Amino acid sequence: INTGNLGEIQPLLPQLPVLPKTLPLELTGAATISGTASGTFSAPLVAAHLELRDFNTAIPRDREQPPLTQANPPKRANGMLGALSIFRSTKIATAVPANEPAPLRLHWDEAKADILYSSESISVRHAKLRRGPAEIDWEGGASLLKGQFVESSQLHGHLQVRDGELADLQSIIGTNYPINGRLDTALQIDGTRQQLKGTGHLGLANVVAYGQPIRLASADLKFEGNDLK
Repeated sequence: INTGNLGEIQPLLPQLPVLPKTLPLELTGAATISGTASGTFSAPLVAAHLELRDFNTAIPRDREQPPLTQANPPKRANGMLGALSIFRSTKIATAVPANEPAPLRLHWDEAKADILYSSESISVRHAKLRRGPAEIDWEGGASLLKGQFVESSQLHGHLQVRDGELADLQSIIGTNYPINGRLDTALQIDGTRQQLKGTGHLGLANVVAYGQPIRLASADLKFEGNDLK
């Protein structure tokens, strides 16, 4: 399938219950999908290669993402350690505003992925997202029940970000700290949606945190549930 209109593949989505009924994408370039399908309608086996160029993600959010809070937030960053303290010992706030925000919109230059889907599992291999100089690589998968995610679905994945923007990361996770710069990170995650845990490494460069320039900073990360250390 080669298309510049995602509406042309919309009729295929109900055949794969793991996918949303509508894709949160706005395509301004081209989309290419190739692969094979076998099995039955109730238990399909799909292997596909997907490529997208020049598109926007428009992810609806029922409520504002809660901000990351700290037990003892610093009054201002103090060099490298002060900047890194923003990302350490954090918890997701329990109070969530009830307003309806606009969808989170980001433009991407290119996306590629190999996808294998069955009624029991889904895996994504060689996935790559590119936005300007930033690149995101992803390998992962999840167990499914009758082709759908459930609370007990086991998730696993490896994420690597190169030359990303801290401003983009803050938009995604719902924070707005006065910190800008570039980041490189690697993250390994495992568990269920309610009991997700992972480890990783965060590297920052050319950072301005609370008005203070920081050339380089790094930290090892560990999280379990909503706790980040």
